Amino acid sequence: MTTTGSHRLCRRCDQGSIETRSAHTFAVPCERAGYRVSLATDTDVPTPEGWTTIGDITPGQRLFDEEGRICTVTDVSGETEELTYRLVFGDGSTLVAGMHHPWMILTPTDFSPANLNICRPGPWNTGCWPMTTLHLAFFHNESARWRRPPRHYIPIAESLDLPEWEPPVDPWLLGLWLGDGNSKYACIICCPDDEPHYRGKVRAVGENWRVLNPGSPVLTCSLAWGHEPRLLTRLRGLKVVRNKHIPPQYLRGSREQRLALLQGLIDSDGHVYANGRAEFTSKSHALAQGVTELVLSLGMKATVRTSRARRGSRKVAEHYRVRFTPTLAVATLPRKVDIATAFIERRPNGVTRRIARRRIDAVQEAGMYTTRCISVDSQWGMVLVGRQMLPALVRRAETP
Repeated sequence: MTTTGSHRLCRRCDQGSIETRSAHTFAVPCERAGYRVSLATDTDVPTPEGWTTIGDITPGQRLFDEEGRICTVTDVSGETEELTYRLVFGDGSTLVAGMHHPWMILTPTDFSPANLNICRPGPWNTGCWPMTTLHLAFFHNESARWRRPPRHYIPIAESLDLPEWEPPVDPWLLGLWLGDGNSKYACIICCPDDEPHYRGKVRAVGENWRVLNPGSPVLTCSLAWGHEPRLLTRLRGLKVVRNKHIPPQYLRGSREQRLALLQGLIDSDGHVYANGRAEFTSKSHALAQGVTELVLSLGMKATVRTSRARRGSRKVAEHYRVRFTPTLAVATLPRKVDIATAFIERRPNGVTRRIARRRIDAVQEAGMYTTRCISVDSQWGMVLVGRQMLPALVRRAETP
């Protein structure tokens, strides 16, 4: 079957309607006899309550599907010992799966001009081809033999869809304090040019703002004169005083609340480059990991790099740099948001496709692992797995 015709909306049949594609035999590939769903039991899995592993999942537990919606586990299989392979992605993250585990894969051919109208991240049953881990290992071994670059990709998931909650501290203000706040007190360190913007935003969320050293090249602004209970008391309740990190409940807020938290972080310790990429830098590993999870939960691809700051010719403190290409307005400071917004509006198609997928760099034999399969009630039988929240096929619950 050819796929060059622009009228083809589905590469598996000549029908274009969603209802027809949903009933197609390839719509849920893991239900065919040639596939066997099996993920390592120590694979991390995000849930609305936090994190768990494949081995700890029980029927009735809530997970996320590839579109960020909440789905429910309907059944779990017993544990099996089998030969597995390790998928290594471009950012260094890995996933361990059985030989016959199916993956929904994109290749460079899927982004050719003839296929752009059908081959894009989502809907998943029309944009990807199913391939087993063993097939991926074979193709990547051949690519290494002929010194060709990796040519397989997994599209990233969409933003997590979660309800709002009542946070004790405004998400944007918490992000600002985590980035530029004094870890012991309710104070913000900022430059004079940014102070008017911060003052307006802080007062808009119901907190007071007081500059302690006006006229100084670096301002110290106190938030301790807010409404009762004082901000410092609420920060202590979140256990972030002298221990900067993103509280787990903030990582599972609504999309708007998580975006506001990220905006506060980028406004303070973040940077938006002229090419549109954004970066958050911190000496705290826990805070950098939280920012990475926050970015991933908003449907954007993020990577973490470690570097050492220099003092003259001598390397000193270790820094963690979270880098990503934003698809949303990830800042509120005018000098940062203008750059990001302008780049989003004129972003080349090549960049748009690159940031919507994660490259598979290698498929390595991992030896014998304990694996398990689960069934969920999501539309395509997919859930998010791994710390990078990658979509993976499991079994779709049988409809009565």
